[in-house]
Amino acid sequence: MPRTQPDGYLAVLPTGKGSGVLVLHAWWGLNDTMKAFCTRLAESGFVAFAPDLYHGKVADNIAAAETLGKALDANYLQAKAEISNAAMFLNERVGQSDRGLAVIGFSLGAYYALDLSVTAPEHIRSVVIFYGTGVDDFSNSRAAYLGHFAENDEFEPQSNIDDLWKSLKCAGRPVTFYRYTGTGHWFFEPDRSDAYNPAAAGLAWDRTLAFLNAPPAEELFMKKSELLNWLRKEHQQWEAFLDQIGPARMDQPGVNGDWSIKDIVAHLTSWQIRNVASLYAAERSEPEPPPPWPAHLQTEDEINAWIYESNHGRSVSEVLDESHQVFQQTLAAIEGLPDDVRINPENRLVWLDGQCFVAGEFFDHFHDDHEPDIRLWLARVEKQ
Repeated sequence: MPRTQPDGYLAVLPTGKGSGVLVLHAWWGLNDTMKAFCTRLAESGFVAFAPDLYHGKVADNIAAAETLGKALDANYLQAKAEISNAAMFLNERVGQSDRGLAVIGFSLGAYYALDLSVTAPEHIRSVVIFYGTGVDDFSNSRAAYLGHFAENDEFEPQSNIDDLWKSLKCAGRPVTFYRYTGTGHWFFEPDRSDAYNPAAAGLAWDRTLAFLNAPPAEELFMKKSELLNWLRKEHQQWEAFLDQIGPARMDQPGVNGDWSIKDIVAHLTSWQIRNVASLYAAERSEPEPPPPWPAHLQTEDEINAWIYESNHGRSVSEVLDESHQVFQQTLAAIEGLPDDVRINPENRLVWLDGQCFVAGEFFDHFHDDHEPDIRLWLARVEKQ
């Protein structure tokens, strides 16, 4: 039996089709501005529904809005239940449960939009928030996030925005925040004549539409098999590069200060040993293991100096053999990850239980920081 439409405003084109967007109003209530926003979404091809969390009450001044907002928050469990019911209604209405819904929250509504993304992750694919923050644990979320914030906002300090950004990034969620110069709270709402900024509002609208029309967040991630293929390809190129150099030249100093190519390989391998051990521990829900270097070493310079001194006397073959073994361990650790693990394709960041691991750090670090030095050194040597 179809779910009855809750109190609220439904905007849909005559075709009745489109992706679902749940709109959660600010502390003013479900006023004409929110209804017009839903209509605008419908005209852009979406099915928009805004539940009326105040059940007919609307405020037109801050004091009245504050009273209504406090009453809602005092009974927040009921508010969350009504929002969940509205999401289920909209999900049934659009009939695209596999695609999921978008939710847009304004100020007070932003908190509840963020909360919905973690309490109903299977239904929420995109979250847009206007000048509002909220929950701090997004480990259950499957959504992508877009935030519009004012430059001068007495209701939402920058520290809250920064904390929200960090929480979303730590959970591995795709997130984009914009800060609009010369704006204050409510800059998007045309009925707030003291705050409305047409230029910023127009830009925020365009960005919101582009975001809503983007692929679902899960499609933006790299698959585990793709990461494994990337690692194998990089390793093939790495070994071909070392074969071209040859063992005889790998022990010669001067590539980077006193470091030889062998020292660079040992340096890269030592850091990778730490990464692999941390990843294995996270897979097994074990504590973070101690690093392979003495615990009293704190800075990267101190650690790198210790790695150099510890490996400088080893033979080229020993260092290369260890590097190969650690690469095989890296592959095994990645293969042991869940098939649905989230992996950022830009930097091969793996998110597991709220922790981040740079799966491609060995090769990325080599390409960015050591390969140029090696190639310059080889060019000098070949001219001699």
